[in-house]
Amino acid sequence: MACARLGLRAKYIGTIGDDERGRIQMESLLASGVNLDDVQERKNCPNQSAYIIVDQATGERTVLWHRAECLAISPEAITTEQIANARLLHIDGHDTPAVERAARIEALLKDASPGTSDK
Repeated sequence: MACARLGLRAKYIGTIGDDERGRIQMESLLASGVNLDDVQERKNCPNQSAYIIVDQATGERTVLWHRAECLAISPEAITTEQIANARLLHIDGHDTPAVERAARIEALLKDASPGTSDK
């Protein structure tokens, strides 16, 4: 969302649940200008949720987080076309096989593009 708010093109590739939290997430991303063409809505699946508890004395945070297995995205769902025009690929630690595939696609695209060598 931060990239989109800064005027950069941003896309979310992932899954959301079809519950109220999922609708709120989609509305928030859409309002921020994030491209949602590659979002998969999972029927009868709750969206992920997180609650953050902050110790006011120390500022220490505890995150209570839940993500249903039905939100998992398979590696096969990640395609070259989804990533082809990305200048930056930000990935997280969830759905590791799919994340690995996205990173490999990005690396192959970078290697195949003229003038993108870091040498």
